[in-house]
Amino acid sequence: MKKYINNISEKISWLMMALIIAAAGYFVTSCEQEEDYGVPVITKVRIVAKDSALTEGQLGQMIVIQGKNLSSTMHIYFNNVEAFFMPTLVTDKNIIVTIPGEFPTEINNKITVVTKGGQTTYDFPVLIPPPDADTIPLEYVPDGEILQIKGKYFVNLIKVVFPGEVEGTIVSYTDKLINVKVPEGAQPGKIKVYAVAGMDSTDSWFRDNRNVFINFDDLPICWGGDAYVRDPETLPSDFPVKPISGKFYYLKQDYGDNQWWIQETVIAYCGGLQVEGNPADYDLRFEMWVGDTKFDKNWFEVGMVDVGFIEWKPYTADFGNKVYEKTGWMTVSIPLDKWPNIAGKPFHLDRFGSWKSQVGMTFDFAFDNFRIVPKIKK
Repeated sequence: MKKYINNISEKISWLMMALIIAAAGYFVTSCEQEEDYGVPVITKVRIVAKDSALTEGQLGQMIVIQGKNLSSTMHIYFNNVEAFFMPTLVTDKNIIVTIPGEFPTEINNKITVVTKGGQTTYDFPVLIPPPDADTIPLEYVPDGEILQIKGKYFVNLIKVVFPGEVEGTIVSYTDKLINVKVPEGAQPGKIKVYAVAGMDSTDSWFRDNRNVFINFDDLPICWGGDAYVRDPETLPSDFPVKPISGKFYYLKQDYGDNQWWIQETVIAYCGGLQVEGNPADYDLRFEMWVGDTKFDKNWFEVGMVDVGFIEWKPYTADFGNKVYEKTGWMTVSIPLDKWPNIAGKPFHLDRFGSWKSQVGMTFDFAFDNFRIVPKIKK
């Protein structure tokens, strides 16, 4: 029994010795690793071509990270985005690397380098473009419906806030287009788009109510096409046009070659609204619906008081080279400086109509919310 215990004690002693030796070896190896690699340090960031220090960078830019103990670099992060790098472009004192083109989901304005000897950070902002909210293709959208915002840099969005400080529900988005559900309580004005990289407001106004003079509700037309004003309360369920803000004008009719629009269908304004200013700074704007037709020929005559008429052809280069075909509702602008004699005179719409049909086609259009508003500045 005593011999058996002595054997066990001897084995335990050998085991303890082995553990001590292994631990000592690990400690020595760890010290050697730390001594071999050292703790990384970043002292400077510069451009590749010459020794000029950089204080900030841009997405996709190639730079040089300088310091010491960098040869064992395993990972490089700009904000929270990891950068790809070539090991052959890494030395103990320099790393040549390209700032990732990917937008970060978190911004700390730091470079982080991880090596076998440890980790270090360096203050270095990367210029991340904030969202650039541009236009609203349809400015009048009812509560609960989907509104679109066009622009760029729509990446890592946080929220979309409508005037009245009510938040819409983001349904989907790409880097150039946002689909958002209009919340209850939204008011007229610019919409704010928030992203990780910043905030921007739309150039367009949501439900722009400035200088509205015809809306077919409390601001009716004074003669002409009253019979073609549609009331949402009396529309059949299969009516092709969905109202966007109360009553609207709608007419579907076939026209032959060389036929004029008759007076009974004209949208005429006899009110007193006049707007002063530089016509180059203003548009005549309204909502238009296009159904079973292709508006790539013919035109409308649009008249201004004391100024005369223009031939509105939105499919030509003069009006943005747009062709309207089965597009549904959209917001349309006619620059006031298209009227050649308008300088120095108040902006005062006479009538919208006098459809001129040189080539036969089906008239299938709706209109709403005529207004004179400041031009969208881009």
